Amino acid sequence: MKNTSEFLIKKSRNGRGVFVTKSYRASDRLFEIEGEVIKYSKSEDIKREVVDDYFRLGKFDYIDPQKGLAFFVNHSCRPNARIEKGKGRLYMTAITDLKSGDEVYIDYTTNSAMDDTWFMKCNCGDTECRGLVGNIGDLPKDILTKYVKLKIIPRYILSINSNGTRK
Repeated sequence: MKNTSEFLIKKSRNGRGVFVTKSYRASDRLFEIEGEVIKYSKSEDIKREVVDDYFRLGKFDYIDPQKGLAFFVNHSCRPNARIEKGKGRLYMTAITDLKSGDEVYIDYTTNSAMDDTWFMKCNCGDTECRGLVGNIGDLPKDILTKYVKLKIIPRYILSINSNGTRK
């Protein structure tokens, strides 16, 4: 795990969140999303609690973040970070400049491919709040287009169809 003196886990609007203790620039890699890799043979085997808390690594592979910072990253409909995949690992990367004291947010939708049936009521409190968070197919077209252009949605998430197959 990256030096945790660069991050604090503390009380936030929605339980606990991850806060930076130094400044980061947009595109800076914040930390690796660490945890046990859970593999499934087919999408029907994947339980709701997996999709609730895990980070999708591939078609049937998820990372259980229970032992890392990523478990505490909250959702916002106006994210300041994204998930980035590299060499079979996932990383949290800034998409905006962050200053010391800022909470790290991702849009949970960007971790949910078309075959994910997970959803939650949003409580981010942002003026751009969509009210409901689901899979990438639930994003309004303008936001989906913006996210794709800014590479906020990982390619491997975009490549999974609603039936779990690759495009």
